[in-house]
Amino acid sequence: MALASHSHCAHSFVMIKSDNTLIEWTCHVCHSGPFWFIWECRYCRLHTCRSCMDSA
Repeated sequence: MALASHSHCAHSFVMIKSDNTLIEWTCHVCHSGPFWFIWECRYCRLHTCRSCMDSA
């Protein structure tokens, strides 16, 4: 399955979270983090923090 481009995507975000402290994510938009949970677009796999998700 081909992923959509971040700029041409109709984002639909779902929260993913880590069950341990070994996996941490950073926001692809503002580069803040690390987070134990992140919002991921189900179409283009963009990872964003909560504040960036509202403006994406």
